Amino acid sequence: MIKQQWKKIGIDLDVKELERNLAFTRDSGNENQMITWANDGSEMIYLFPRHALPVDAAEAHMGMAYAKWYASRGAAGKKPDDPEMLKGLRSLP
Repeated sequence: MIKQQWKKIGIDLDVKELERNLAFTRDSGNENQMITWANDGSEMIYLFPRHALPVDAAEAHMGMAYAKWYASRGAAGKKPDDPEMLKGLRSLP
């Protein structure tokens, strides 16, 4: 259903259901582009930014390499090359 909805707005989505430990292992290895999980407050972005933004390497499920870069203050991971993303990351603690 999600794949069909996203296709309507021009996004070709490949949905794969994975066992949780495998999904998280692949996530920490930056092998996933995105993981969807229980919402867990991500609709409240100011209360739970780590669920929706790549800022916490322990709980980021989108942009793990960027989260590692941010959490390590540039010592690990991958620095984002999008100036808008960098601007947003600078404003976070």
